[in-house]
Amino acid sequence: MPNLNPDIIIHLAERLALPDLYSLMAANSFHRGLILNYEHSIVRGRLALLLESDPSQQQQQLATTSGTALSSNDLARQVIPPYTFQLAEELDLRHRRVAALFAAGQPLSQAIDRTSSFVALPAHERERLVAGLKRACGLADRLADVVAEATVAAAREVAPAPHRPEVALRANLRRVYLAQLAFARSLSLLDLGYLFTLTTLAGMAYAAANNSHVSDPAAWERAVAFKEVVLRHGSMALWGRFGPPGKVGNRSRSGSGSGSGSGSGSGSGSGSGSGSGSGSGGGGGGGHGDNVSTAAAALLALTAPTTSQYQFIELTIVAIMDEIHRWEMGQGTNDLTTAEEEENMDKVLPGLNMTIKDAFVERSGYAIERVAWDMDMIVLMHVRGLDVGGFGVKRSE
Repeated sequence: MPNLNPDIIIHLAERLALPDLYSLMAANSFHRGLILNYEHSIVRGRLALLLESDPSQQQQQLATTSGTALSSNDLARQVIPPYTFQLAEELDLRHRRVAALFAAGQPLSQAIDRTSSFVALPAHERERLVAGLKRACGLADRLADVVAEATVAAAREVAPAPHRPEVALRANLRRVYLAQLAFARSLSLLDLGYLFTLTTLAGMAYAAANNSHVSDPAAWERAVAFKEVVLRHGSMALWGRFGPPGKVGNRSRSGSGSGSGSGSGSGSGSGSGSGSGSGSGGGGGGGHGDNVSTAAAALLALTAPTTSQYQFIELTIVAIMDEIHRWEMGQGTNDLTTAEEEENMDKVLPGLNMTIKDAFVERSGYAIERVAWDMDMIVLMHVRGLDVGGFGVKRSE
């Protein structure tokens, strides 16, 4: 294949589907070298074009950040080097998975059909609803990617070796989780509403998949915990639980050959026993692993998981249920200002699901008792094409 003009190559690299891009690289060593030399610039261009062509897609959340993310094709959830083809592959994988999750007949679509607010929506309004829910999947992915950003930021800092590395690790996990809480609180009322709707539908789909009954307290707790898993692990959690086995599950083979970053966990560590970081809302980084592992073994024996991601989701659910129980027993704190102090490391922090509801109440000025109704209402207004700009303007004292 003859060499093409470098400007043409860069232009094509920003626009070709990834398999076609890798074919272009494989066909000519000059093209391959040029594309690899401009990898960061090309990936930035791809993100900008994607945002311009489809603002509803989840990738827009990365367009103005550090340019990195957590991988979701394995349980290690490694940090992807910023603005690499690995990042482009990860975003493409997320996009394809989310599209499949909301296809007709899939559990999330069935949950929409069972929701009284949505059951009679005209086709164009349902399309707007699904687009908003896909964006909410991106916001959940963005919450998980806070871990990647923190890892990249830490790697760029020059710091002395910690005197007590285990305390430093717990403090870092705590710091990351606080950043996740801060990001959740920064979202608009509409984004909070769509996140709430997404997790509600996910909880319904989870309960239906397990043939759960409302009268079963344990089943209710598992569904609530699954909502938290979705917020902490993003679309990977939805795919691990509802995705068709073996479909759209793996990242395409990269032609870039770039390495992956360090592994991570996405929360503040309550010791799930899963070996991959449970995304805890604020435990002490251990001390509960035996109890959680025992409970998880019993649960997994009942659910007969079919994939490792499925098992990871169920293990994480058990860990979060442990957090919920500890919170109910008074072992939590809402004081985020002292959360990183060593004496407070064992206290559970508010969950992300709780935080998005609290943030909605604080920003809207409405009562906590009606928060679910209000969050549903703002989503319905948006779906129907109504102006939500004046929704929840906080009342003056």
